[in-house]
Amino acid sequence: ILCARGGFGATRLMPGLDSNEIRKANKQIVGFSDISALHATWARAGVRSVHAPMVAALGGASEEIRSRWINALEHPDQELQWNLERVDDSKSSATGILLGGNLAVLAALNGTPFAPPLTDSILFIEDVGERPYRIDRMLTTLSQSGWFDQLRGIIIGAFTEGEPSSDGVSIDEVFQSHFGRATFPVLKGFSAGHISENLPIPFGGTAKIEGNCLGLNHRS
Repeated sequence: ILCARGGFGATRLMPGLDSNEIRKANKQIVGFSDISALHATWARAGVRSVHAPMVAALGGASEEIRSRWINALEHPDQELQWNLERVDDSKSSATGILLGGNLAVLAALNGTPFAPPLTDSILFIEDVGERPYRIDRMLTTLSQSGWFDQLRGIIIGAFTEGEPSSDGVSIDEVFQSHFGRATFPVLKGFSAGHISENLPIPFGGTAKIEGNCLGLNHRS
């Protein structure tokens, strides 16, 4: 199921979506941003999805992104690997099911029956247009709701158009304050989100974090 463009209002669809029917159809959904609400629904149904550019963005995407987009759909079990930047000091490794999406959308699902299944997962997050203090507020809410207690790790994607407020605190400083002492691995710098080089990420497969390396669809 290829989303044409960003899905403002996607959360309104969730009460009418039947996990059993999604599981029976077994069709991946492709998109990002507000489509993160549907990624969460697919994750609860145990069906894979792809966090990737919508159809409307493919025309302006680079040849590399278009090629990776096609490969993500045609070869969902391919093994992928990226070297990122470590945020935490734990030096720990982790293996878990990769899921997630837009931080604001995920935070909006907190306290509803539609939040993604977090237990033993690796959570990917990205966002656009959110000031550092708003990101701090969302992360604090998720932390106090026990989200991070269930995770094996976190992958931080692109956070754009979020300049510091008058206090001068940056988004990177917010991440450091929340995850610098995390007991699970936290990596940042993944090129995915509201940016031109929005790499496709297959959700629902196994991811592994070792050192600064993220591997997707890892086979033990």
